[in-house]
Amino acid sequence: MMWIFNIFFGGAIYLVYKVFKIKPQPWNIAIFVTIFCMALISMLTVWTQCSPYSTRAVVGRYVVPIVPWVQGQIVNISAKPNVLIKKGDVLFEIDPTSYQYAVNQAKAAFEAARSDEARLAAGVLVAEANIAKMEADVRVAKSDFEMADAAATAISKQELIQAKEKYVAVQAGLKQAEANRDQAIASRVASRDAVVVAEEKLKTAEFSLVQCIVRAPSNGFVTNWQISEGTFVVPWPA
Repeated sequence: MMWIFNIFFGGAIYLVYKVFKIKPQPWNIAIFVTIFCMALISMLTVWTQCSPYSTRAVVGRYVVPIVPWVQGQIVNISAKPNVLIKKGDVLFEIDPTSYQYAVNQAKAAFEAARSDEARLAAGVLVAEANIAKMEADVRVAKSDFEMADAAATAISKQELIQAKEKYVAVQAGLKQAEANRDQAIASRVASRDAVVVAEEKLKTAEFSLVQCIVRAPSNGFVTNWQISEGTFVVPWPA
């Protein structure tokens, strides 16, 4: 804009003094100087109002702090400072030894919980089979008692008492078998819950193990690189 103004004003002076041959006089020079100053001031005033400027410059950028999910000592650094990296590229690796141990323990606990569930499921089947046997014994004992009671005049009183006691005993055994079955079912339900808990612990341990490899959350550059191999990092956004 200033170049255009200077060219236009210089052309006007050239036309007046060179083309039209007007002799320079103090009064016409004063007129040109006054016009130049007034035009310059007016242009600058309009310029500052329509296109404001500032002596301060602020540069903005998106910064993503890298905070690991797990803590440990860094054993390998793959990323390079100020080199373009893509989302998912490996930045650095944390020592996975303790997390691998946790995965192994959680896996063993999960397998033990599954075995315990299978054992208790088999116990339920045994209890149900025992109930079926006791029900059959109850029917036999009941039939023997009824026959002994009907033939009370033909048999001794002692045999009748024995038949009755046997019938009562097998009834009690049936109730005990039913209680054992209910207990086995409750234990099996608890074992299923234990399997679910063990599986979730295994998934958590596996997740922590995977997080030992820290990857880039997005495309960009690593500019504020403050770690080196051997640095101990923690999952704390500082």
